[in-house]
Amino acid sequence: MEHIDEVDFVGDVVAVRSKDSWRKEFFNHKASLIIPRTFDDKFLIAMRSATKHPFPGVWVCGVGGTCASGETFLDAAKREMQEEIGVVAALEVVNTFSYDDGNMRATFRVFTTKKPLDVADLTLDETEIQYMQAFTLSEIKELITEKPESCAPTAVAAFTHFLLGLKD
Repeated sequence: MEHIDEVDFVGDVVAVRSKDSWRKEFFNHKASLIIPRTFDDKFLIAMRSATKHPFPGVWVCGVGGTCASGETFLDAAKREMQEEIGVVAALEVVNTFSYDDGNMRATFRVFTTKKPLDVADLTLDETEIQYMQAFTLSEIKELITEKPESCAPTAVAAFTHFLLGLKD
């Protein structure tokens, strides 16, 4: 059985719980999100699998997932990259933020790749990702302001913090 850490909004572990219990209660946990660089100043985002819970069939960060119990944000990011796109690349932190919409609660760390990736070189896990598409920063901003319903609510927050973090 997989376990994840329940954390407070400072990131301190308050309990170790089963991943199954998280799916029922959505307690605060740590998660890593990666929006990989591609060529021509673009970034890859993913259309989530139509069968993936929560938020099926909407735009999400290119790669991401919950940190296992005791796992660092970076270790989780690398594991998720291997599982979801079949490669692991050097990463840089873009931003960290807390999210709580009354249902989903998480402390997210958003990464990007240090070097560009080519979507043609990736092996997508179809249980997680339908397809990936490269977007410019202005296209990401347009997506979350003009069509936020086409994105997971957590992705809207992640994209917003990603855009803010890149400006620093």
